[in-house]
Amino acid sequence: HIDLANLLTAGRDLKQAQEHTDLLLEKNPNDPQTHVAIANLLAAHADFPAAIKEIQKAIALAPDRADSYTTLALLQMRINQPDAAETNFKKAVELNPKAMNAQLALGSYYQSRDRFADAEQQFRRAIDADPKSADPRAALARLYMAQGKKAETEDFLKQVKRDLPENSAASRLAGKEELRSAADFKRPPG
Repeated sequence: HIDLANLLTAGRDLKQAQEHTDLLLEKNPNDPQTHVAIANLLAAHADFPAAIKEIQKAIALAPDRADSYTTLALLQMRINQPDAAETNFKKAVELNPKAMNAQLALGSYYQSRDRFADAEQQFRRAIDADPKSADPRAALARLYMAQGKKAETEDFLKQVKRDLPENSAASRLAGKEELRSAADFKRPPG
């Protein structure tokens, strides 16, 4: 029911998602995942204060779940509480330093705040956390491109091809990013 509620919420079938969260709350009121599913549904309804209360219930029930802190931070970003969000992104990373998604979320937060050196550091940690994944490499390549770092982008994409020769997602990333990079850097200013 938790997976169904989250999938239905993501698919914007909120009425059916509500049926599953109601059942979950009735059957498993002390399961932190129940409260995460409810928080996701409330966020889909744009009721962010109520969503934050639900995710805080999930954290109270299981304070060692990094994903709950990431969800809380994302909600806090939606209501313009960046300092609180940063604290919770960091808590998620602290609880599970090997979690690539927590590293990526914190890196994306830093990038959104124009803290590019911090973002790069987090994306590199995400690469270390999951060396076979193309996702953190894509994030780092986009960061370089956003900063207009042509040489670093090109060098990094060549390295991605060498590091992950068997990874089709990495090959596509390198090919697409190289094309985009070349097009972006050839555009005339203004």
